[in-house]
Amino acid sequence: MFLNDILTPGEIEILVERWNLVKLLRQGKTQREVSAILGIAIATVSRGARQLKYGSRGFALIMKRMGL
Repeated sequence: MFLNDILTPGEIEILVERWNLVKLLRQGKTQREVSAILGIAIATVSRGARQLKYGSRGFALIMKRMGL
């Protein structure tokens, strides 16, 4: 509810897209596969992959807690 209150629908869509691409990468999909599956630019997938690999490990922490 909080995110719905502070983010625009477009911003929420971007968050959902980023979450989906990170989940697919963690499942072992290649960046090109993720790009094709989600219909998004390879550059967008590459940015997400960089965050997953070199970020603050927030994605990994949440995914572990969710059993993903």
